[in-house]
Amino acid sequence: MTSTETAARAQTPSAVRPLLIGGAVLLVVLFAAGGLKSWRDLQLERAHEVELQLRIQDTEQSVAHLKRRIELLGKDPAALERVAREELGMVKPGEVLIVLPREAPSPVAPVPASLAPPAPTPAPKPH
Repeated sequence: MTSTETAARAQTPSAVRPLLIGGAVLLVVLFAAGGLKSWRDLQLERAHEVELQLRIQDTEQSVAHLKRRIELLGKDPAALERVAREELGMVKPGEVLIVLPREAPSPVAPVPASLAPPAPTPAPKPH
């Protein structure tokens, strides 16, 4: 082996070293970015899971309330009649139902500014 070949081989590893370090740094940065995105996605999914759990609890409470109401209506004919009259507007044969408005209507609605006539402009003063 000549001294030129030995010198060329000695330079090759030192020339490759920055490329290897650069490649390793690039891989670390890519993995870190991917990990950060995955962590954010995980946090969003956990928050969504908590929200869904709360909705499930609300729904379960609503179902329990409705089951109690069904049971009450099945046992109490007076309660059933009250619900039929008040919530469903049902009447017995021969009865007359009079429906009153819930709110009194406003007497006159104000005219919107866009539809109001323009204000008169003052006449110019003589000099």
